[in-house]
Amino acid sequence: MLLKLEPGRERLLGVVYTPDDVALELTKFALVRHQKMVGTILEPSAGDGAFLRALAASTTASFRVHGFDVDHAAVDLLKKEFPAAQFKCQDFIEHAVNYDGPKYDVVIGNPPYIRRHNFGAELKKSVEDLSQIAQYPLSELKNAWAAFVVASSMLLADTGVLAFIV
Repeated sequence: MLLKLEPGRERLLGVVYTPDDVALELTKFALVRHQKMVGTILEPSAGDGAFLRALAASTTASFRVHGFDVDHAAVDLLKKEFPAAQFKCQDFIEHAVNYDGPKYDVVIGNPPYIRRHNFGAELKKSVEDLSQIAQYPLSELKNAWAAFVVASSMLLADTGVLAFIV
C-alpha cells in the first residue's frame, strides 16, 4: 500500500516511504541480530506499513507490535491492514519523552527526514524535552531522524536491537 499525501505535506512530514524489499532485508537483519525471542516491536514512524509487512513475511513468531505515525490517514489504513497491532496517531518523540512502560526488543523503521527549521511548534517542543531528558545536546538534534534515534534508544531493552534507515 502506498499512501499519497497532499503536495507539500511529504516534505513537511519528512515522508520517504521504504520499498518493500529494503524493509524486508532490514527486518531480517534486525531479527537475526536480536537472537532471542522477540516479544515487542516498535515502529515509531509506521507510514505505509512496509516494515510490518516485512515482519509478517520474515517470521511466524508471535510478538506485540506498537506503531506510531502523525498522519491520520496512514494510521487508519494500518489499523485495517494489521488489526492485531496497536497504532497511535501521535508525535513519537512526545510519546517517548513521557513513556514509562516496558522496553522494546526491536525498534525498526525509517524515521522522518525533517530539518529543524521545518519543525512545527509541537515537534520543536518535543525535541527540546527529549534533549533534556536524554541529556543529549539540542544542537546535535538537527533533523527529526536524529531525534528518533535518541528517543528510540531510550525505549530499547538492554539486549534490544535498533534498526533504522538513516
